[in-house]
Amino acid sequence: MTPRGPDFFVVGAAKSGPTALDAYLGAHPDIFMATKEMHYFGSDLDNGPMFRPVSWDRYLDAFSDAGDAARAGECSPGYLYSKRAAEEIKAYRSDADIIAILRNPVDMIHAFHSHNVYVGDENIEDLEQALAAEPDRMMGRNIPRANQGVWGLLYRDVVRYHSQVKRYFEAFGRDRVHVMIYRDFAQDTPRAYRSTLEFLGVDTGFLPEFDILNANKRARIRTISALETTAEFRKVGVWNVVRRSAQVLLPSRAARQRLYGWIARMNTVYERRKPMPPDLRRRLQKEFAEEVTALGELLGKDLDFWIDTAQTATVPSGVLGEDD
Repeated sequence: MTPRGPDFFVVGAAKSGPTALDAYLGAHPDIFMATKEMHYFGSDLDNGPMFRPVSWDRYLDAFSDAGDAARAGECSPGYLYSKRAAEEIKAYRSDADIIAILRNPVDMIHAFHSHNVYVGDENIEDLEQALAAEPDRMMGRNIPRANQGVWGLLYRDVVRYHSQVKRYFEAFGRDRVHVMIYRDFAQDTPRAYRSTLEFLGVDTGFLPEFDILNANKRARIRTISALETTAEFRKVGVWNVVRRSAQVLLPSRAARQRLYGWIARMNTVYERRKPMPPDLRRRLQKEFAEEVTALGELLGKDLDFWIDTAQTATVPSGVLGEDD
């Protein structure tokens, strides 16, 4: 019997709620969600060891417990940014359904930079300086050792939604691409969730617990958070000594994992993200105005609130809070 694979994909965007949506969909009795962020497709993504695409057999094995679920899906936020993922997914399954969540590009950059600093992908803590470093990073310079994908440091490119969504429209047709706006998802999560269930053709009467997931985090010691998320980083320098010592003192892999989990929790502080400097926000809003207008025309949605320079922030209130 041919192994079952996914029939729908949550493609991103990063820091726009895909972690929450993945969990909410996975709670539905008619939906099976495989391991998040496998990134099997998107061969142009320069992912580091932690997120290197798995083999085809291992990829399909992640769906081995799907059973008789009506739908089976996976969530890899890099698929939206990738220039190849849409066509690669189409080559695998031309009738796949696609789900994307789009966030105000200025807020997304702010959240993505904060996340990258936390996990060790980013070594420039000041956002404006990180944006100024993009030309160097395009040339492969000033890349942190623990970085898991240089593409994630090209903040302006990551939020070029117009061309990203258009690739999926062209590959699958508009009827097979469900685009949500993050503000709508955050302000009325049950309604957005039901709309997604309707798109997938499953029971819309089921509602999970809409818990806050993936809230903004800060590492007390940034190197420890890099250790947690970067497999190769564990094999060098002082961390190699720590890893080997733990293996001797704690032969049980489960015990070591509990230790690493405790260290990660102790190293993590959950807090509201510091506001973006108003002048930087206004400059970025103006910079993305043309892009946002083009995207609004493509989607047939009014997205002017994304580029309203009178706004100092657009983080909505609702069940997701600062969930990113």
